[in-house]
Amino acid sequence: MKTYGQYCGLAKALDHVGDRWTLLIVRELLLGPRRYSEIRAALPGIASNLLADRLRDLVADEVISKSEDGSYELTEFGRELEDVIHALVRWGGRWMGERRESESFHAEWLAVALKALLPKFSKGRVQFETAEATLSLDRGEVRIASLEAPDAVVKGSPETILAVAAGHVPLSAVDVSGSHDVVAAIFPGRSPN
Repeated sequence: MKTYGQYCGLAKALDHVGDRWTLLIVRELLLGPRRYSEIRAALPGIASNLLADRLRDLVADEVISKSEDGSYELTEFGRELEDVIHALVRWGGRWMGERRESESFHAEWLAVALKALLPKFSKGRVQFETAEATLSLDRGEVRIASLEAPDAVVKGSPETILAVAAGHVPLSAVDVSGSHDVVAAIFPGRSPN
């Protein structure tokens, strides 16, 4: 293991999760248990041997575990990285801008971003519909699933929904049906125009 050789909490954390691709693997596992092939498919550009190395290191550090069926999942210790990931999503959003053709995007990543960007304790039940995925916000909990009888439905591309959640574009950039009050409450400060 490479180390910074510093007696500092940040340096120690980076000794274990600071390598390239590591936090993106954690992002994938925040969505739930994943098999090796699913992680690899979600991370275009990662070499197979590098992914195997990163997974092995994360298991050795007890950040993730590998089940008997071959799937990987975050341990309780690894789940502690969720707030760190969310802070980095919010911090890195300033560089999002318009997506380049060379940049991959999976609609499931929207679940991680929405959890990072939206209020932790919303009272409503909102369904987000994109061509690629359906997500739900149910009293502050974001899932990749549809809701039965949501208070509101927000439709748009993942990029547009993300831009509204980040406050880069107005709420009018997405289609809203149902309770506009519930939607306005989860997108505070986003004007409708």
